[in-house]
Amino acid sequence: MHGVRDVTFDEDRSQIRKKNGAKVMASLRNLVISISRLLGFRYVPERIRCFMMHIEDALRVVESKLIIQNSFYLMIQG
Repeated sequence: MHGVRDVTFDEDRSQIRKKNGAKVMASLRNLVISISRLLGFRYVPERIRCFMMHIEDALRVVESKLIIQNSFYLMIQG
């Protein structure tokens, strides 16, 4: 996943060095990449750049996917 993080977020040039900052940022970047993939986006960098310009759209997509998944979970539970 490091290759995707470096290409998408230019991680190798990050200047975050204090305490756990680098690990926290890597975890956040991994989360964004994983969510993008779970939402079905194949080319992560393009989708992230798009969502960075339209954060409300990104939140709506994630919210709608979570609602659908939660509804499905509740349906199979009982």
